[in-house]
Amino acid sequence: MKPATRDSLEAQVIPREFAGKGTPAAKYLEPEVEGGPRPLKPFEAALRAAGVLPDGLFAVPGDGADLDGAGNINPGQIATILSALQASRNASQNRGDKRGRGARADESYFVCGTTGRAATLPPGIYRRLPDGRLDIVLAFVRQPTYKPRLDIEGVAERTVAEALPQEFEKAVEQAMKTAR
Repeated sequence: MKPATRDSLEAQVIPREFAGKGTPAAKYLEPEVEGGPRPLKPFEAALRAAGVLPDGLFAVPGDGADLDGAGNINPGQIATILSALQASRNASQNRGDKRGRGARADESYFVCGTTGRAATLPPGIYRRLPDGRLDIVLAFVRQPTYKPRLDIEGVAERTVAEALPQEFEKAVEQAMKTAR
């Protein structure tokens, strides 16, 4: 927020352009506010660079994805997938033949592409469970497009219309008290 001053009677509320760790809200909320196509996420860029995600396709959570409360895929599962598919940007994070000793040590991930023998399944990244079942963790789809869902300008206009008269009166009283 940039407050008004005596010299500049204009105030502004603007989105933050910096986020300490991660993406600023203004960047990932833009498709929700403006509508339009969703940009490539960092993990999708890593999958694309590794040749796993075909050009023009994007990854969305499948039935086997571990989702958080907001419906986003768990970052730990993303890291596991990138490691298992040798797609991590840091080569030392790519998993070798050893899978560890945890509860999911017997799980494996593989890619089903759009062509070839594995094309009988929808394109995506699958997890093979110890009992042999397959879960689609990330489905490959065309670029998601959003309709505007967050009316930021409308919220701001309603808030200003509601609060401006009282706030203006308080400011005038304060100005009169402190006038020279």
